[in-house]
Amino acid sequence: MPGDSPRSIAWKASARRDKLMSRQYEAEVPVRLQLILDGTISMRMGGFGQRLLDQSLFVAASVARSAIAAGDDVGAVCCDERGIRHMLPKTGERGFRELLRSFAQFSDNPAPPPEVLTDEQQSLALSIIDQRYPHLLQPRVNSIPWTLFPILPWNRERYRSRFLLAAALASLFRLSLREHIFLVQDDARLSRITHRFFTEERQAWLAPVVTLRNRGIHSGMARVQMISEALHRLTARARDNEVFVILADLLEVSHGFSELLPAIRMARSRHHKVIAVCPTPRFQRPDEDSRIPRTTSAEDLLLAAEQIHLSEVQYDLHRELRSAGVITSLSGEPQAIRLIASEMELTRGGRTRAAGGRR
Repeated sequence: MPGDSPRSIAWKASARRDKLMSRQYEAEVPVRLQLILDGTISMRMGGFGQRLLDQSLFVAASVARSAIAAGDDVGAVCCDERGIRHMLPKTGERGFRELLRSFAQFSDNPAPPPEVLTDEQQSLALSIIDQRYPHLLQPRVNSIPWTLFPILPWNRERYRSRFLLAAALASLFRLSLREHIFLVQDDARLSRITHRFFTEERQAWLAPVVTLRNRGIHSGMARVQMISEALHRLTARARDNEVFVILADLLEVSHGFSELLPAIRMARSRHHKVIAVCPTPRFQRPDEDSRIPRTTSAEDLLLAAEQIHLSEVQYDLHRELRSAGVITSLSGEPQAIRLIASEMELTRGGRTRAAGGRR
């Protein structure tokens, strides 16, 4: 047929029939799709629908629907601060509904609340307010009452910053006067409302603010270790024709990605496919236009710098993953879903690459 690769021609059969015949590959067993979902803190930052986890779950649910419709089994492994949880492979409409229910329960894991108010947290919040809401720090709007205490200069400066921050946050979130007074006096309340402010402004988490449940690691290495362990377990119990899809924020931990390479090499040595989908903060892959600031405002310059940094990290990670035999895609765009569906179709047909082209 037009479009068939010359590599698929069955020469002996063609010679017997005096007509070109091409091979049609068929797998002996159905393909099994295994989804590895990262649900750690950085994936849950932001409001519902705006989180990286929501982006990953969109891709996971879409490819699960496609695989189950083709008669394949779909399993999942969920990784977060609570540990690693396995979902047995499901098939059929009932299995798809169970997967969606498990995804919903997994995404409902709330972020651990901040426990202490640190000077770094206070300073960062004030700097963000000064950039985006400068009118809330003007003396005629946010005045500090005179008081004798505290006497020491550094304690007095800390008290001044605390009072300014509490008044600005009370104005932003429209708190009552009583709640405003509680913010000034109560560390836990001010820390929680500051944490909420960071979340809505889509700012990075601060290590001293969040205490991970059952883990004391804030560098992202715990995430890589959990994903590596999950991939080892799946590979050890895998059968033929399995496709592992890692949906994780690997861009943030690209410096520690070498911890995951042994598990990937083990899966590739057993002829399984490994696909990595890395969600991006802006729900789109960085391009040339996004790296050029639209205006000279601080927000547009910061966004352009973020996209430039993301492009550099993306290039390094893509090169390292490709060298390990991993197929990569960025963000929750339809391209990622089509890529996974294409690889599933190739695996289902018993081939390793698309006909007539390179991958």
